[in-house]
Amino acid sequence: DGGGGDGGGGGGDVGDRYGLVDRAAASMGDALRTDAYSPSPLLTDEHREQFVRDGYVIVKGAVAEELRNRALRRINFSLGGADAAAAAASPLASVPKLLSSTPHLMPTPQITDLLRNSHALGVAHSLVGAATYRCYHGQIALRYPGSGCIPPGVVSGVSAAAGGLGGVLLQHVHAAQTARGGCATNAPLDENFTPIPTWQQHWHIDGWPSKIFPNAVKNEGVANFTLLIGIPLSNIDKPLMGNFTVFPGSHRVIEQAIRDGGGPAAFFATSATTTTDANGDLQSAAVQKLKEAVQGKLEKPKQLLL
Repeated sequence: DGGGGDGGGGGGDVGDRYGLVDRAAASMGDALRTDAYSPSPLLTDEHREQFVRDGYVIVKGAVAEELRNRALRRINFSLGGADAAAAAASPLASVPKLLSSTPHLMPTPQITDLLRNSHALGVAHSLVGAATYRCYHGQIALRYPGSGCIPPGVVSGVSAAAGGLGGVLLQHVHAAQTARGGCATNAPLDENFTPIPTWQQHWHIDGWPSKIFPNAVKNEGVANFTLLIGIPLSNIDKPLMGNFTVFPGSHRVIEQAIRDGGGPAAFFATSATTTTDANGDLQSAAVQKLKEAVQGKLEKPKQLLL
């Protein structure tokens, strides 16, 4: 995905880092393989045109309400703590919560059926134009009220020179979140959450080093995948509700920037070097170079309302 703005890496990234794909395949007695090509009749020419132009597309009605509710019930059951012992004993317990809120559920049928027993897989086949590798897990990326917000009392402590923007503010925010446990717990009585002003600058490229996967390249090489499918389980009908966020057309801008910079090899050559950007985020030096190259060239990010 060229310019996703939400906080988590996508499907294949999680599996590569935590060995989930190998474990799932072994437990099922199933070698890694492709699913039979099965294009979906839901995808129209307009969908295809938008996907080529914008790099994303919304296909309504691809996943039945029954499947969505089943997944939602299972996640809520876990969030209530009823399976805490199983969650702690799971080999996926070390998956960061920012990446997947209930990691032990990632390979369960309630999650994988959202793809495997719906039109979603066929939509992927239609967009890619070929069969895809079998998917054994799904990311569960929950965002809670106050996530990514400025804790009360922090803004007043920022120097006026910072103008309420940039690294100084974010350093205060990161410190407050680390010490106090995040925005939501800092402000239980304050529902007027204020987003971090620089949130639009926090886009990432899945598979390259980040604060979640600081040693990704050194240990395993750059991990990427062809397509990310997001399936909302709750209504997201207003901005700043934890919406998945996209930069329409960013795949074309990024492609051109990489070509202008000498091609993929030139960028990947610095992937293993990490740096801390002006927003306080750890990322690949290649991503930092890329962000500088596309500065001012990306369209305004769009929060998807679903």
